[in-house]
Amino acid sequence: MKSTLDNPLAFFDWYLDAEIYNNRRELYIDVTENLHYGVEDIISQDNDDIVVKNVYHQDEIPSDTLVVRMSLFYGKKLKPEIQLSKQLIEQNLSNRYADKKELQGYAQFLKIKIELLKEKKSYKDFKMAAEIVDDFENMISKYAKVTPSYSFIPSFNLLASKGEEQESKVKRLYELMTKGTPLIHCEEDEFISAFTGKEVTTGLNWLVLGKNKFTSKTSLFYFLGELLSKNHLDGGIANDLNKYVRYVFRDINGKEFKNLKQSKSNTVYSNKTAQKEQIDKIISLL
Repeated sequence: MKSTLDNPLAFFDWYLDAEIYNNRRELYIDVTENLHYGVEDIISQDNDDIVVKNVYHQDEIPSDTLVVRMSLFYGKKLKPEIQLSKQLIEQNLSNRYADKKELQGYAQFLKIKIELLKEKKSYKDFKMAAEIVDDFENMISKYAKVTPSYSFIPSFNLLASKGEEQESKVKRLYELMTKGTPLIHCEEDEFISAFTGKEVTTGLNWLVLGKNKFTSKTSLFYFLGELLSKNHLDGGIANDLNKYVRYVFRDINGKEFKNLKQSKSNTVYSNKTAQKEQIDKIISLL
């Protein structure tokens, strides 16, 4: 499995599933056969290290034990794959650098891929696996922090009489939208930025699904329409609502929404809207 520009982490998606365990078995064979240590010479072992008695080079290495490391045997073999993945990630990020929205959207996509790697059993079983994945995560985070600036930030401004009241209101909305069956997934700070007119970094993942099991853009427009109709948002944004949605919100997989114009025009505020009752209740409690 080779990493590509379309899937720069493909190799590690494959390697961390099973091959890393094969390498661990190979390491044991190397110790007991190729390095000629007997089973009785093994003092202790875990997934990353095998500790053996120092029986062959006691004069050269003044220690009673030697540690045979997975990272030493296979780290060098993995280094070209790590470098390739980093080059591909950097190329993808560089290609999007001029457009902050695309850059942050792609960075968020990569972060989701990283989270999927972290869910693999090997991430918890091997320090070597965790170090590789964490290294990718740090690279992505550092790169995505350096972003171009622009004059207009199309994030929402929840209406309130003063700043303190606005932040309290936004926090209340976040609480309502994330408890029980959540409508969104994001950090609270990101949500506050999204509804106080500030810059967002990763965006808000809209979690409501339609009957087709895809993210329901109709329910999102219904939610925003209700905020507008109940005077929680400035009505002046209505004509540019697609721009605000595209900037602030992402689908359930963290990807930018497409075909918003068609979805907005097809929105019918009816009982058919996914999770309408929950949305209505949230608006009423705001």
